[in-house]
Amino acid sequence: MAVPIVSRYNHKCVNVILNGDMLLFVIKARYLGVFITASKQCKLSLSEPVANFYKSVNGILAKCKGCINEMVLLHLFNEYCKPPLIYACECVLLLKSEGDRLFNA
Repeated sequence: MAVPIVSRYNHKCVNVILNGDMLLFVIKARYLGVFITASKQCKLSLSEPVANFYKSVNGILAKCKGCINEMVLLHLFNEYCKPPLIYACECVLLLKSEGDRLFNA
């Protein structure tokens, strides 16, 4: 009987060699634009989306330099800053603390 991956995510594996190069085992991998972390449950890394959110906000604020209508600024935030922050969040269950971190950023 096959052992589910969930219970074996943290076990040491045999080194895999491909074309003479050893493949590295990683804790975090990017797949379809999201970072999946090693865990007992399907878990996304939130540090990259939060960092991208702040980069987008800082980029918009640097270009505007305080001389723009607040409604236009809010529209730009909603169109360019929020989507990378909430991308793929509906695919996994977020803990309350993770949701608070994302949506109160």
